[in-house]
Order: sequence, then structure tokens, then C-alpha cells
Amino acid sequence: MIRPLPLPVAPPIWGLAEFRITRPELRMMLGEPHYVETDSFRTSGGEEDSWAFSLSSGQRMAILLQVPYEVAIIYGDPPALLPILGELGLSSDDVRLHPFPVPFEHK
Repeated sequence: MIRPLPLPVAPPIWGLAEFRITRPELRMMLGEPHYVETDSFRTSGGEEDSWAFSLSSGQRMAILLQVPYEVAIIYGDPPALLPILGELGLSSDDVRLHPFPVPFEHK
């Protein structure tokens, strides 16, 4: 069971992977975003949808969808991708998934 977390997520949180997905697909997966940034001066250009959850294991995950680019960044603390993929119902060999070679701390 996952439960929503307030945004912004307290550090540390680690960037783990990019995932190619559309806004409707991700909203079907996660529900309505916990936050939508509409000011393109505060984003990578265009809108961004954000979600944050605590997994039953205690791991925290956050998802940031860069809407115009159809790319979601998957974050986690601790920086372990496989439990998050399992919770999302995704496979580690999904062609849309691009794990980062080394997790990076989001600040």
C-alpha cells in the first residue's frame, strides 16, 4: 500500500531513471497529480506534474512528469529502483525505462 506524501519532498531524494510516458497514461497509473507547475519559468519549459508517495516498505518515491517532453523522472529514497518499479507495475526491461548509470541527489 502506498500513501501520498506532501510536496516538496524533504531531502535526500535520488534521481533513479527516466520513463517515457504521456500525461494521460501517468494520470491513469497514479491518479491526479499532487501538484501541477504551470509557470514555465520554474520548469524545464512547459507544465510539470508531480506525485510523491511512501511505499509500504518505508521507501519514498516521487515522480516528476515533464509534460511537453513526455518524460517522467523517477526519484527514490533510499535510491533503489526495483521496489518502485514493482509498486508501479513496471518491468525493469520496459523499453520506455532508462535508468541513470548512477543515482543523483536532487537538491
